[in-house]
Amino acid sequence: MNCPLCHKEMSRCGSARFYNDKGIFNTPIEYCFECDLYKRIVSPHNLNVHYEVASYTNLKNEKKFKNLRTDFFKNIVRRAKAHYNGAASPVFLDFGSAYGHLLECAREEGFKTVGIEITPHLIKYSNAKGLTVYRDLKDLKEKVDIVTMLDSLYYIPEPVEFLNNIHGILNKNGIVFLRITNRNWLVRLKKNVLRTSDIGTILGDSIIGYSLKSISRLLEKSNFEIKEILVSEKGKKTATLSRYFFYNIASAVSYILKPWLVISPGILIVAQKNESKA
Repeated sequence: MNCPLCHKEMSRCGSARFYNDKGIFNTPIEYCFECDLYKRIVSPHNLNVHYEVASYTNLKNEKKFKNLRTDFFKNIVRRAKAHYNGAASPVFLDFGSAYGHLLECAREEGFKTVGIEITPHLIKYSNAKGLTVYRDLKDLKEKVDIVTMLDSLYYIPEPVEFLNNIHGILNKNGIVFLRITNRNWLVRLKKNVLRTSDIGTILGDSIIGYSLKSISRLLEKSNFEIKEILVSEKGKKTATLSRYFFYNIASAVSYILKPWLVISPGILIVAQKNESKA
């Protein structure tokens, strides 16, 4: 397998957990040293089934996720308003809109909203709430001004082509908000300390494991200019106390030592469409 960024051959480095409707199984993981990027090998079928059975697509979990994420989403919308300096009535697109919670927050702030969601029952659920949600970018009726990709970009196996498409649907001065799980350093720590090729669940269910280095390379190749890097996710709640302390300590260290050391397990990046390379 070749790296989706530099196209050099990747090396097999271990295996990591994944799950579908039949249970948990291991998937091979490959690594690109030059880009600091991990990539999971999983079939499209298993990936699609995974979306259907994942906890974050289960309607029974909606209230739980709304409680955990609403303050975080409101902060994202406020930052979007602060960064965007284009049209008076910007169109706000959330890629991977799930239950539609971020779209609802954006709508409350006066944005015209639209979502992209792959899971059919969530599209139906969001549409029933009065939200405009499609399955594919090709279904969009107009260009947009702001695109959010919170925990969704790392499911895209060919990210350069995908972000080039995002570049194409953005109006002038358009911006993107990305959230990635910054856990590549944790994979290396486990492998070096425990001398194991079992990555376990460190990469979550992501297809691509990014670091600040690899996501920066991706944005540059896709003609976006980074405007802000946030290592603290204001308003975000965690399900457990141990995760709360870990996230906050790691974010504090990253804030002090950025860009030399960024160990926050989640990174938010704001980038703007580069018109000179369009």
